[in-house]
Amino acid sequence: MKHLHLFFALILCSLSYCMQGQTKQDSLDIKQVALDYIESQHKVKPEQFERSAHPRMVKRTFGPIKPRAKSI
Repeated sequence: MKHLHLFFALILCSLSYCMQGQTKQDSLDIKQVALDYIESQHKVKPEQFERSAHPRMVKRTFGPIKPRAKSI
């Protein structure tokens, strides 16, 4: 049983060494992208939106439903 605990502790240490978490720079980059996206929507700045959106992003919007004209 003692060896089993040692084995799991070794595995856990190995995994934690291999995995890296989010860095401070990652957090700053994420915040900047979010700000660019939100601000570009309110200030209508296409160049700012391009910095925040992936080139393959497809943006859809919804608006009020307009009544259809009745056909005869």
